[in-house]
Amino acid sequence: DDDSKLEERSKAFGTNKRREIKTKSVWEMIGEQFEDKILRILIAAAFVSLAIGIWQEGWKKGWIEGLTIYIAVTIIITVTVATDYAKEKQFQKLMEARENQYSTVIRNGKHEHMSIYKLMVGDLVQISEGDSVPADIVLLKGTKITADESNITGEPEHLDKTGLGDEEEP
Repeated sequence: DDDSKLEERSKAFGTNKRREIKTKSVWEMIGEQFEDKILRILIAAAFVSLAIGIWQEGWKKGWIEGLTIYIAVTIIITVTVATDYAKEKQFQKLMEARENQYSTVIRNGKHEHMSIYKLMVGDLVQISEGDSVPADIVLLKGTKITADESNITGEPEHLDKTGLGDEEEP
């Protein structure tokens, strides 16, 4: 194939890119915290405590209990959002590390070492022990090839594969 055929294949079949996972912003994480019933009850209790405290003891001392509850709510939200944000960043790093997988591909008659996300329909992929190829492929030839299709079929066992050119065992 030449470059024009590669463009034709790309237009016809699309590219092999991973789906982008939308990450949550800090403001979205803060907003999610207010869906917690206990947090809503604490905020309501803080409001009631503030109102009753000011009504009974005046501005000088009545605001202390209500403000203390508001501070506790703020601490809870801050700690929870910080933990969730750290988890989100860790997940992004994991996804980026996953993106750095490479395969040996025979394209245009040449062996090329390229990212698995640059694979295209029609590429010949040379699979070695331990390789992971997140694409549908037609196995031409192979010995003792197994595939983990659990994320597609739910089958926990690895499935044995035989190539088109391989002879079936009796």
